[in-house]
Amino acid sequence: MLRKRDPVCGAKINRDSKHFLEYSGKIYYFDCQGCKATFQEEPEKYIKKKSNVGFLKKLAKDTNSVPKCCHDIKN
Repeated sequence: MLRKRDPVCGAKINRDSKHFLEYSGKIYYFDCQGCKATFQEEPEKYIKKKSNVGFLKKLAKDTNSVPKCCHDIKN
């Protein structure tokens, strides 16, 4: 299965993710509803930025665990 990157957090997700939306003729995939909602608030911010590939790695290092989703972290 082809994998895509979540434009908000950079997580790799499958194209069969239930969290996706079409914006300006392109389909964007998300690892969770939280990232999808964040994208919907300011889509151009996430389309223009470079992929945040290292975000989850840094998050895992900071929390000593590997979250399934960047929104799974409890503060």
